Amino acid sequence: MSVRNMESLFQPKSVAVFGTGNDSDGLAARVVYNLRACGFPGPVIPISAGASAVASAIVYPDSAHLPLAPDLAVLCTPLEGMPALIDDLGRRGTRGVIILSGDRETGCGAASPIPALLEAARPHLVRILGPASFGVMAPHLGMNASVARTPAATGKIAFVTQSRALASAALRHAADEGIGFSYFLSLGGSADVDLGDVLDYLGGDATTRAVLIHAETIDHARKLMSSARAAARNKPVLVVKAGRGAGGGSDEGRLSDLIVDAAIRRAGMLRVGTLSELFDAVETLAFVQRFRGDRVAVLANGKGPGLLAIDALERSGGVPATLSAKTRAVLRDATGCDHADPGLVDLLGDADADRYGEVLTAVLGDQGVDTALVIHAPLDDANGEDVAERVARSVKESHKAAFACWLGRDRAGPTRKILAGANIPTYDSPEDAIRAVTHVTNYWKNQETLIQTPSSVADGFVPDTEHAGTVVRGALAQGRDRLTIREVTQVFRSYAIPMVDTLTAKTPEDAARLGEALGFPIALKFLSGAAGPAADGGDVAADLGSADEVRHAAEAMVRRQRDLNPHAEVEGFHVREMVRRPDAIELSAGAFTDPVFGPVIQFGHGGAEADLIADWAIALPPLNMALAAELIGRTRVARLLGGFHGREPAYVADVQLTLVKLAYLMADIPAVRRVDINPLLADSRGVLAISASMWVAQTDGASGSHLAIKPYPKELEERLALSGRPIVLRPIRPEDEPEHRHLLERITPDDIRFRFFTQIRQFAHSDLARFTQIDYDREMAFIASAPGDLGQRETLGVVRLITDANNDVGEFAILVRSDLKGKGLGRILMEKIIRYARRRGLAELRGQVLSDNLAMRGLAERVGFKVKASADPGVMDVSLHLGR
Repeated sequence: MSVRNMESLFQPKSVAVFGTGNDSDGLAARVVYNLRACGFPGPVIPISAGASAVASAIVYPDSAHLPLAPDLAVLCTPLEGMPALIDDLGRRGTRGVIILSGDRETGCGAASPIPALLEAARPHLVRILGPASFGVMAPHLGMNASVARTPAATGKIAFVTQSRALASAALRHAADEGIGFSYFLSLGGSADVDLGDVLDYLGGDATTRAVLIHAETIDHARKLMSSARAAARNKPVLVVKAGRGAGGGSDEGRLSDLIVDAAIRRAGMLRVGTLSELFDAVETLAFVQRFRGDRVAVLANGKGPGLLAIDALERSGGVPATLSAKTRAVLRDATGCDHADPGLVDLLGDADADRYGEVLTAVLGDQGVDTALVIHAPLDDANGEDVAERVARSVKESHKAAFACWLGRDRAGPTRKILAGANIPTYDSPEDAIRAVTHVTNYWKNQETLIQTPSSVADGFVPDTEHAGTVVRGALAQGRDRLTIREVTQVFRSYAIPMVDTLTAKTPEDAARLGEALGFPIALKFLSGAAGPAADGGDVAADLGSADEVRHAAEAMVRRQRDLNPHAEVEGFHVREMVRRPDAIELSAGAFTDPVFGPVIQFGHGGAEADLIADWAIALPPLNMALAAELIGRTRVARLLGGFHGREPAYVADVQLTLVKLAYLMADIPAVRRVDINPLLADSRGVLAISASMWVAQTDGASGSHLAIKPYPKELEERLALSGRPIVLRPIRPEDEPEHRHLLERITPDDIRFRFFTQIRQFAHSDLARFTQIDYDREMAFIASAPGDLGQRETLGVVRLITDANNDVGEFAILVRSDLKGKGLGRILMEKIIRYARRRGLAELRGQVLSDNLAMRGLAERVGFKVKASADPGVMDVSLHLGR
């Protein structure tokens, strides 16, 4: 995660373009032409050994003849000679390089030039975009350092792609639609600068309102998730990920795509299906205010278009709104008929502007409606502009979001402008409109997911991690990659996951003897010698009431296996007590390790038919109860858990907690590579695992280090006293926003100026979200929290640390409630952040203090900082070397 010297790629003051021979028609000539044509304000320096002029510009023969050290070098030369060239440019002061040569597979194989390129760049901190990059465009800066034949217009959207070919297609599409960009670039082979680096830069760029991403492959999951989550907290980030059909529709391909979906969702981004959807969705998000929920009401002056919208809504997973009796009465009075179709309000073909307005006002006022889609077809004498005016007024008065579909010629005229004035996006078809509703709904759901911060330490139960780890290490010491059923049961007990008692028998006679020991009736399951999940077999006998029945059933299982495969290895049998829970729903739950994203939690329909039903949902750990509920809600089997046909609802909280426990298990013990539970029974009594398997492997990773998302570091919490008052020092969480607002309200104007170097009269929600929603991989904020006079939580002070990308230097800032200054809290917070910085391995802590902030200057000196005047007048630099 590094934005170091990225400004040389995105905002250079000078550019040198390196070509080969007579490059009048090649890549270098195109880049030089583009830079000059777009009015780049700085020097453009062509370099080519065999040409006297490129794009009418004077050409220099090599880097030794450069008239100045360019901020950016665009290289169109063979890759073999680039390491020496990059080293030379770095020595001269160049800090950005775009490589247009090569292809995205250049880095493959033992003879790859990529290591040599990076080795040449590293001493000079040169950043490399490419190889096989399309280039970079920043229209607002007059920069087009690309091979594009279609220039990009100026706008507020950044577009990032991994494909040079798709970059050209996206530019043409944007030009046709009148879409402009703040930045437009292709990553190419990402030898150095990758998607995570670019998201870090664009997430903090003031000229960029939203980021659009086309991705073909995803690497470096933890880095990408950290960057994406940080960027998505500031602005919309939308992704179209190619390869949904990879794997030919196989379970493996579908599962891989579900993992990508889960990652995008957890990062607070929005995934769409096509390039055109990418641009449509970002426009919609610019229009529509935030709303919670997915209950949609459709109003139409014709049942046909309305039903098309309802069909599209249900296909997309949306929910047709159920209107209250009060709202239905208003509709009956307005239209003269009842409305039986869920979510659909038929205004009839003679609907005028007043009927639209009256009904829409009632529908948006209904607590069971989250948003509405208004469809207008040009029937009878209804004036589309009058209807639009009335719809706009109703939406403005309701403070809820709405969407519109205007069929016929009116859609492109003044009607669209009228609706746009009320922030109502308008679409040409019911299906397009519902797709936009789905985009907005999913985006805000994902934003809710983004702010969830599960802890690194379990809440509500205390796992015996040491015992579970001992069991796993014991299996590995014996050279096994799979735990026995007894070992699985021990690990599950360590994590309070209830499981039926199960014993393992080698022979039919052993099975009969163990059945007597357990007590009849029992269930018997055949185990084959196959590797992987197939080892559990699929041959099960239930309700066996005697030793003879068990023996005969076991012998029959062996015969069936021998008939199928005479050489089949018989591993034995599982003998378990017979469980009678007739109303239980069979679920499946588990976890596995993905090569890119690490541990993944899987949930869905269980039982023998689970693979055929293929009802799965995927989530990335860590999980909390809210995230587990969201995971369950994305499956079809979730509807069965609510009770049906006289069955009592299942105790869903137990299902959620089981998924949370699995997530902790995978986080705590990296050697656990896969867990399968099928079936997991769920009813009103809770959950019970009937059959489970666990696979393990040697690993060097520490607990939590293998997760794509760093959990809330609960282990950093401390309890102490301040003047006899108990306080907790802990990392900040998103739910601390209200207390943080109250803290800032109790800071004097002088102390606000001391902390922020300016006067701030009021902090917006976006400011508070930025303060409280942090990524623990890249920053830290410790708060001092204590109960107030009425028992409510109060934040007494906060200290922050942001580290550089190389984890060398951290910059701190501190704020203590004004009425608590002088009581020692500032020193407590400073010592806490110093301990954390040392634990993190930082070499130095730095900060800046206003010269007249004498109290802070004194505190810094007392805890060991050196204080000296800054280059900025009125500011002091403070630094502490940590002795790394």
